[in-house]
Amino acid sequence: MVGQVDATPPKLFLDEFPNDPSNKAVTTFEVKSNENGCVFPYSLDRREKGDVKWQGLDPAMNKVTVKSKSTKKVTVSVYNLTDAQYRFSVAAKDEAGNSGRPVVFAWMVDRTPPQTMVHSGPRKLAHSTTATFILSAAGEAPTDYAYQYKLDEAAWVSGPTSNLVGNGYELTLLNLMEGPHRVEIRTIDNAGNVDDSSARYEWTVHIKPANTKVVTAPPTPTKLRNVSLTVACTETQYTVAYRLDGGTVTRPNGHRLIAGDYTFSVGGLAEGEHVMQVRTTDVTGAEDPTPAVVTWRVDLTPPDLFVVHKPLDITTSREALFALNASESFRAHYRLDGGDWSGVNELDKLVAGTLKFRISDLLEGKHLLEVEPSDEAGNVGQVLKVAWIIDAGGPRAKLVMGPEKHSHVHHSAFHLQTGEGDCVYEYRLDRGKWRSAMKGPDAKWEPITAERWLSGGWMTMRVQAGFHTIEIRAIDAAGNKDQGEVAYEWVVY
Repeated sequence: MVGQVDATPPKLFLDEFPNDPSNKAVTTFEVKSNENGCVFPYSLDRREKGDVKWQGLDPAMNKVTVKSKSTKKVTVSVYNLTDAQYRFSVAAKDEAGNSGRPVVFAWMVDRTPPQTMVHSGPRKLAHSTTATFILSAAGEAPTDYAYQYKLDEAAWVSGPTSNLVGNGYELTLLNLMEGPHRVEIRTIDNAGNVDDSSARYEWTVHIKPANTKVVTAPPTPTKLRNVSLTVACTETQYTVAYRLDGGTVTRPNGHRLIAGDYTFSVGGLAEGEHVMQVRTTDVTGAEDPTPAVVTWRVDLTPPDLFVVHKPLDITTSREALFALNASESFRAHYRLDGGDWSGVNELDKLVAGTLKFRISDLLEGKHLLEVEPSDEAGNVGQVLKVAWIIDAGGPRAKLVMGPEKHSHVHHSAFHLQTGEGDCVYEYRLDRGKWRSAMKGPDAKWEPITAERWLSGGWMTMRVQAGFHTIEIRAIDAAGNKDQGEVAYEWVVY
């Protein structure tokens, strides 16, 4: 029997190999043959970038491991790779001694990140919503890297590589908002290294000047000497300055930027007209060419109220007509005979000129009208007082209740009334002298509050046992005496 002769060299395949270029310090080759039992002689070489001569790897620097994965496959791993060009040469040799064609794989290890450079950009104060940048990676050709950028607080995005300019690219940003901007650019080489110290460029887009608006202003007139104003601006950030009554320019917030509405105060204002000019300035330093103007008047003088018409000091009319005027437009509150304060006109309107009003259904007796004026600014003037008496004739005393006709009580009480208020009473006991019921040495007077419009009250006195006669008469505020005295008789045992 004649043995078979194997003269066919094995075929070799690389199933795993590194990228070229690569930024990995460790790389692995997976070598496979189409025959079982092959051995795989290999070599690893290295040369610096730009060198021509290859040199074998230094085992002390670069660890190499070889692992068999099957009778047809092995893996070769190389460690501690640094920036350089590497070459892996491997062949397959079968059990018959046939050697296949060697495979040579060369690749570049690049673990150094690129350095991003921005050569040009918009002006620091740009008047365009478009910004163009020229960028590159130091020492790299445009085909050796790509780039990413982020605008302000947005995420990183890949930049277009269609616009080549020299050894770099042109990046154009469109539709920018007015205000400050920041763009960061980083390059990424073909090995996957990312520049972690991205280039940064800052500038401001300014298209239109700031426009100042006064949101809240002092009322006019006002009695406040310290007032506040709130301003706003069309810019997202701005500074504010004001000039009061043509004085010096004041910056209430200094040169610090403001976002949103801003409120400031001015104090110690004198009485009179005031003019405030407020101007905002945007982040570029451009001032509002037309400052906002606010005018108001400080009024610290209360109105003086005087009487144009009032009732006679003593009158028989139960209706009173008043006409009042003041040194300026005014509102009036009044109270009658110590009652509650109320507005003269229902809506508490401001009156310019003479205020006329009437009070009807008044009772007889003394009356006091108090009127308190206030102006539009809220200043309150002195209270004006008008007193008069309504006397429709002499009063008529009425004995509502007296002691029992036959009594064992020496303490006698009399409940008295008249038809009008502010009356006093006199009495005489047992045909004696007339005495005051209000101040007499023997009698005591206790008014009844609920009957004050009727001069109601209790007169009390102590009497001896016996038959008694008492006469009582009323005297009104005009001095008119009751012509029909009340008489009462009773016996005390």
